[in-house]
Amino acid sequence: MPPILKFLGIFILIFGSCVGIIVYGMTSYDIVQIDKPAYWTRNYFAIPVILIMLPLSTYVYLAFLKSFENKWFQNPLFNKFKIVWKIVLLTIVLSFFGIWTVLTGILLTNELIGKQEIVQLNALIIEYRAPKERTRRSVSKSHYVTIYDLHKKEQIELDVNRKFVVGEQFDIKLVKGYWGILYQK
Repeated sequence: MPPILKFLGIFILIFGSCVGIIVYGMTSYDIVQIDKPAYWTRNYFAIPVILIMLPLSTYVYLAFLKSFENKWFQNPLFNKFKIVWKIVLLTIVLSFFGIWTVLTGILLTNELIGKQEIVQLNALIIEYRAPKERTRRSVSKSHYVTIYDLHKKEQIELDVNRKFVVGEQFDIKLVKGYWGILYQK
């Protein structure tokens, strides 16, 4: 089997797994606490993911993708700049998928491993953000609320599936997963 076919098979398997994890993790919850996993991903995992993707992108580009491009310009300086630009762009794209895979991986492991505890929230909605319009026809389905838990005296940001009103009482049973992230299926 030619090396490029092996590469394509491995790439499609890994990329497909990441997309599957992202789609399943982002669509399987009615309510999920998003502030904790977003904070952890941004502060603890984003830089390592980018640092892993940079040499991986360099290797993938130089070993597999470079052989498929045409030499349009004879200027060697421009060709080197073009190579660096493509490696940086590939690193950004792969890092985007890596970061979203980490975020949804945190949500899924929160649900799938360890002890789960049912928590009754008695909270007040202090902020509501409506879905953003993305294009002419598609609208994000995620509504975001920030609640103030009266028992724990803390603010919690939740991704919810319906509209709420600021000041409304938020009484609901949620599951507290392994990582302490609240969710409801």
